[in-house]
Amino acid sequence: MKRRVWKGVLGIVGVLVLAFGGLLWSAHRRADEVFKRHDAIVKEAIAAIRARPGQVPRLVDPELPGNGKTALFVALIEVAGIPEIDADEIPVLNGLADFKPDPEKLEAVFRGCAPVLEALRESARYRDFNPEYQYEQGSSMGLLDFNTMLRAEKFLSGRAAHAHQQGRDAEALESILLGLALAHQAGRDGPLVTFFLQAVLESIIREALREILPHHAFAAAELEAFAVRLDRYEKVSAGPAETMAVEDVVIRRTLVEWGMNGTVDESLEAFRIDRSWRYLFSRRLAYAGALGEFERYFQEFGRAALLPPSRRLDAVAELSKQAAESKNPVVRRNIASFRNHVRRDLEMRLEAVLMRVAVAVAWYQAEKGESPGRLSDLVPRYLPEVPTCPLTSTPLRYLDGKVWAVGRNGVDDGGTPGTHDDVMSDDGDVVWTVMRK
Repeated sequence: MKRRVWKGVLGIVGVLVLAFGGLLWSAHRRADEVFKRHDAIVKEAIAAIRARPGQVPRLVDPELPGNGKTALFVALIEVAGIPEIDADEIPVLNGLADFKPDPEKLEAVFRGCAPVLEALRESARYRDFNPEYQYEQGSSMGLLDFNTMLRAEKFLSGRAAHAHQQGRDAEALESILLGLALAHQAGRDGPLVTFFLQAVLESIIREALREILPHHAFAAAELEAFAVRLDRYEKVSAGPAETMAVEDVVIRRTLVEWGMNGTVDESLEAFRIDRSWRYLFSRRLAYAGALGEFERYFQEFGRAALLPPSRRLDAVAELSKQAAESKNPVVRRNIASFRNHVRRDLEMRLEAVLMRVAVAVAWYQAEKGESPGRLSDLVPRYLPEVPTCPLTSTPLRYLDGKVWAVGRNGVDDGGTPGTHDDVMSDDGDVVWTVMRK
């Protein structure tokens, strides 16, 4: 009797094992088709990214033919080689908030760093900049040296401030243009992480100009040439849709590679998941399931990124909320930052708009000897049109050389800056003050 019972139990277990094995085999066969399909899609997407026009802002003359990638690497080597004893003399670069530099020492430092500056100039002159990223490697692909790029941006910011204090405003403007060129190189054709680096670099160099304009003595011709270059920069700056396309490639290439070859890089936290019954205790099946969701979400995010600013953030926030409720842990972990990406993009646009309007005000002051009465006075000579705030779609405010946007809280505080006095503040306005010496 007991033997018959055990035979029955073993028979049932055997049937269950065979059923589970058949289910697992069938699921992996379907997963094979998923990985093959997305492998083809990703290869086409990589080809499309590489076929993008290689536009650069042309911020520094004379222009040189070819790709500036190698020149940038040479420049970053020069930047990394700045002796710490010299770096400690440069405000911003040394990180000391209350540091008061010795102008003579600082002049000697920048004179000694002439090869660094020339290398940065050289990298900004090329007709094209192609970082030549190896997208086929997915999340393991090499990127630019972030720390050295930050060091270079701070070096240029410090030079701009010093040149202005020494009455050499043309040099200050050149440093700011070089800083913008560096920021463009950082974000060019890269995934989200490079976009955020570009945002940081742009903020550093724009802040240098924001501190100069309240007591500037720029010549009208210098400001006119500078405004032309800012307009060039804005025309070739990548939008959120372009960055999303690269992020899509990086994530899906990673999942396809792991699914087809069975290798998993456990160091990548965003892709590390526990095995669960939902995917039959198989990470591979979880990755296959994630691919379909990523395809849909990236398509939706791409469309949302093209909406008017007033609708864009809400649309992306809703998509992020949906993704946060996904049953797939890979999707939940990798979609979370997308809303921050779109918000930061709008904040970057606001920073760029305020800088451009502030330069137009300074240009007007240099030519007319007084501040404009209203922003419409700047059109069309100094400004093509009066822009609105990209973050809130509300009009910019202006009074006697001061231009501001209402910022994150959407409340006009009369030109009173927020707690952090920048676009990231949750209170107060985002303010640029422009006054001629």
